[in-house]
Amino acid sequence: AHASPDGEPQPEEIELGRYLVPEWDYRIERHRRDWCTVVETLPLAPPRATTSAVALPPQLPRAASERLNRARRLRRQFEGDEIDLDAAIEVMVDRRLGLVPDARLFRRPGREATLTSLLVLLDLSESANNPVAGDGRPVLALEQEAALQLAQTVRGPSSRVAVHGFNSNTRGHVGYQRLLDFGASFDAGAAGRVSAARARH
Repeated sequence: AHASPDGEPQPEEIELGRYLVPEWDYRIERHRRDWCTVVETLPLAPPRATTSAVALPPQLPRAASERLNRARRLRRQFEGDEIDLDAAIEVMVDRRLGLVPDARLFRRPGREATLTSLLVLLDLSESANNPVAGDGRPVLALEQEAALQLAQTVRGPSSRVAVHGFNSNTRGHVGYQRLLDFGASFDAGAAGRVSAARARH
């Protein structure tokens, strides 16, 4: 727990909910209902001094995120070089129902921005404290660096990113942490939560 200015311990996270979920037990080949308890939490941002000291990794090249906008066949166009089969079927259905059919019957090559939602799920179990061979840093440090880079890069009007983490202290407490949620601003507080995540259990 963090200490407040008056010395009182402060909670590290807020519990958002507890959920009973099933699990498949491969040893006895049986589906166990309500077998695990998932505890969803929102970690509180670390103290400002810690948060301000978070060194964000360099942003990925812009081309890395622009690759998501691929060339594709644009469907339901007013003109094009081939018939959009799905649109043509809908036209026939609309005509039989006495409805006015949509005139966008064609497909053509082009580019369009894809709507991207990326969820980065960090493994926060004890094994993430093991060092990476040849690097020396713990696996968790690499996870956090990659998550911060993606959170900086995959943002914009057509992209959303979230960073969550998980670990388990037996089936009675499967922790699920929301470090950065979809739609939330990626600020120093969010970066601090990602960087302060601990691997345990």
